[in-house]
Amino acid sequence: MKRKVLALLLALCLGVSSLTGCSCNKSEEVETTEQHGYTVYITNTGSKYHSKGCQYLRQSCIPIGNIDAEEQGYSPCSRCNP
Repeated sequence: MKRKVLALLLALCLGVSSLTGCSCNKSEEVETTEQHGYTVYITNTGSKYHSKGCQYLRQSCIPIGNIDAEEQGYSPCSRCNP
C-alpha cells in the first residue's frame, strides 16, 4: 500500500513539473554578473541553452549563466533564441 501511495505521489510531482515547461525550481537562477552573464537553462542530454519556458525544457532544466554555457560548448536554441 505504501509503495502505491509513493508511486502516485511521484507521478503527480512529475506530471505537475512537466506542465510548467521547466522542471527546475523557479527560484533557482544564476546571479547575473559580467562573469556569468544572464541565466539560461540547459538539459541533461542536449547541446543547446534555452530561455525559461522554452518547449524543449520539458524533461529537465538546469540553470546556468549564458557565458558559462557557451564556455562549456553549448549554443543558443534557435527556437527560443535566448
